[in-house]
Amino acid sequence: MDLAGIYHKANILIAQTYGITGVPEKGYVIVTVNNVRYIVYFYKIESGWNIEKVEECL
Repeated sequence: MDLAGIYHKANILIAQTYGITGVPEKGYVIVTVNNVRYIVYFYKIESGWNIEKVEECL
């Protein structure tokens, strides 16, 4: 599991999808890294978002 690659793609996707002001309180995105799909859960903080958990899609 390439956590750096997963976080990088997830952060880009979250920013493209929600911008900085439209981030929901909690949410998730699905990213593909090295032909493996991951669900990346995140939550809103004052200055953006934090990634909470990563799970491989089965």
